[in-house]
Amino acid sequence: VLMEEIENLIKDKPNGIPIRRIGKLYRRVYQRPLNIQHYGFNTVQLFLRLMKHRVFVQHSGTYSLVFETKSAAGKLMEKLREDILGLFSADLKAIAETKLNEIYSKTYGRNLRTKSYGFGSIKELIKSMNDVLELVPMRGGNYIKLKSTQACGIAKTGTNNSQESKPASAAPVPVPARVPVPVPVP
Repeated sequence: VLMEEIENLIKDKPNGIPIRRIGKLYRRVYQRPLNIQHYGFNTVQLFLRLMKHRVFVQHSGTYSLVFETKSAAGKLMEKLREDILGLFSADLKAIAETKLNEIYSKTYGRNLRTKSYGFGSIKELIKSMNDVLELVPMRGGNYIKLKSTQACGIAKTGTNNSQESKPASAAPVPVPARVPVPVPVP
């Protein structure tokens, strides 16, 4: 019964549910606490291991998310990846790490909540995309840059500047740490 209740919590949640929020959601939906200890488990995460054939737990960063299927998790992360890559254009070659959330919000009309994707910080998110992005330390902070198009296989398609990423096929071109990168103000 408990497994079915947990499955029902996750159903129709394309963005998954952070493991740390399952207890709170369970209480709200079922009007009783999730007493996982009653079933012999110390944590929700341990209980979810028992459900590995019924739900998918993604450990993408600091936080773990629970999805109905592995495919749902993949779709969410691919959309995030496309959104991040879509911020770069011919005019915007680098983004200050501290400005990524602001630019993302202006572009997509919603905040970039890294915890919602399982990451503890912008830096952790960008490091997870190290096949196509690099974090370049400079005076005043880190900048996020696309790796060279030959190095990461990013191909712009059409006239709308949408980007598709492919696996890296060559080593990235190194960027000197002291070269200033102009960042246009939107």
